[in-house]
Amino acid sequence: MQAEAEGWIGEIEDIDLTLTFLRAKRDETRRRAQRPAVHLGSPACRRPQESE
Repeated sequence: MQAEAEGWIGEIEDIDLTLTFLRAKRDETRRRAQRPAVHLGSPACRRPQESE
């Protein structure tokens, strides 16, 4: 491998770490896409309370 021949071992490790991170994010996104959405509704407007 040219990267090893050129002494770019640190760069290879960084790329591997980035790929691992991106794969984990992809998997998390796929899991979240399988969950149903939760409807929280619209917040109700409240009138300010009168001070005593």
